[in-house]
Amino acid sequence: MTDERLKIWIGLLRWAVASVGLVIMTTIINAGFKDREIGITELQEYDKYVSIVTDNSKISEKRLLAQYFSHITPSEKLREGWESYYEAVDKEYKDLMAQRRQKQNQLFEMENKRDSASTPQIKELEKEIEKIDNELTPTFSSTSKDYSAAIAWERVGFEKLFSKELREAILAFENAEKSYNSFHQVYEIANFLKSRSASNNLHDEDFWNSIYEKLLSDYSWKMPIEAKSKLEELVL
Repeated sequence: MTDERLKIWIGLLRWAVASVGLVIMTTIINAGFKDREIGITELQEYDKYVSIVTDNSKISEKRLLAQYFSHITPSEKLREGWESYYEAVDKEYKDLMAQRRQKQNQLFEMENKRDSASTPQIKELEKEIEKIDNELTPTFSSTSKDYSAAIAWERVGFEKLFSKELREAILAFENAEKSYNSFHQVYEIANFLKSRSASNNLHDEDFWNSIYEKLLSDYSWKMPIEAKSKLEELVL
């Protein structure tokens, strides 16, 4: 091979290497800009709810919000942040639930042996339980039609049903309805669950089996396939 032809081949090789490198760099930069754009869009969406996280909002509101974004956030890094935040507020929520159960048991004991001396203590316990109930009940709502939010809240509602958390399931289905009116049968499911929430058999397997069977027979219109499959497994 002559020196002239060798120079031509070296030049072509350099051009090829430079071209490939340019393509790779362009792809990396574009991906970076795309991730940044997605991140900015997500942060703008979160900005609507920042007061719930930073203000003296109820722990139940923070918990549901964290659970919602931990499911729908497309960016992995931001989603992991929401998952960590959910774990933190979920612990606070469960601690508060444990306090409520303890105070409720104390109230039952006092009411069973009620006397004039215990009346002030009973009233004080009732106030404390009412305060905890208020903390455990979210009050924020959405006035806009948000289909993706309705889908996410519906999914949370079924997850809570499968983990036998009736209160949380009701709130999730109500939030699905608030996100998008008349979405699937979330309104009817929430009302049905509320009609059963006063039962004293919340820890009874027959109680939950009857709920699962009722959902399959009367409220399966447009029910997510995975939720319907899970219900069918549970009632076998």
